[in-house]
Amino acid sequence: MSTFPEYESVESFAQYLLDDERDSFNLGEAHMVAKATGVSNLTVVRELTEGYGFTLIPPSTPKAVRGFTANSHNRWEGNPGAGGGGGDSLTGFAGREG
Repeated sequence: MSTFPEYESVESFAQYLLDDERDSFNLGEAHMVAKATGVSNLTVVRELTEGYGFTLIPPSTPKAVRGFTANSHNRWEGNPGAGGGGGDSLTGFAGREG
């Protein structure tokens, strides 16, 4: 971490953001500061947001295009209604009386 002086402490990173005229940071940058200082990511994020007033840019979820060849057994990328028998058949109550 000695090659990146802006990550040596929370104060130096905050000054780096101010010098770069930025008002936000991402989790990767907070992780670099946390790794260099030996504290948790949460501590760095709290100090930057509450102490210095910067904004955390939330991580984005990757976009996936679903087509007719999508994996229907993957509940996040495929068809969320396909690929399973449903809760009733799994618990043994499908079609039974009593």
